[in-house]
Amino acid sequence: RADRSPHVELIITDRAVNLVEEGIDCAVRGVEIPPDSDLVARKLSSVHWLTCASPDYLEANGTPVTIDELASHECVRFVSPSPGRARDWLFLENGQSRTLEPEGRLRLTSLNGAVEAAVAGCGVAQVPDAVACQALRNGELEAVLTAHIAPAPSLMLVYPGNRYLTAKVRAFGEVFADVFPLDGWWSVISREQRTIA
Repeated sequence: RADRSPHVELIITDRAVNLVEEGIDCAVRGVEIPPDSDLVARKLSSVHWLTCASPDYLEANGTPVTIDELASHECVRFVSPSPGRARDWLFLENGQSRTLEPEGRLRLTSLNGAVEAAVAGCGVAQVPDAVACQALRNGELEAVLTAHIAPAPSLMLVYPGNRYLTAKVRAFGEVFADVFPLDGWWSVISREQRTIA
């Protein structure tokens, strides 16, 4: 007899998937959802772009204290699989958004890979706080240029709007809502660091 017990099939990819065409119930995405999209979106958590590097890298190369100083650093770039180009880095400076196209010999199509490369001392990386939070908590990475942290697209639970919200999708969303802080991981880590200090 076929096993009909409940199960979850989890696909982890940086590729933008078509939920309807690929038969996927829901997805967790850190991208802006266009207003005319046929997807229903529920915010799970705020996200911030964190610029970070390993303590060993910073000890050997110095800690950048201004955005312009990144020009003298090796920067690990994330290449978005969909457009196929390296993502520009985003900062807030004097209340305004500022983008930067940093120099770097290492480019990866995985945000987790960018974190691992930064932990390994390959350079400075800019990644979402949700991806870097564990390495920051472990002391494997240090956040730099924290006065210039910019918001990233919120983490959203999305599902096709032409489908009924099933109990399993609702339960999946509740699990993620319990795991991710609504105001973002950087806010949590900052509070933890202030408490320790």
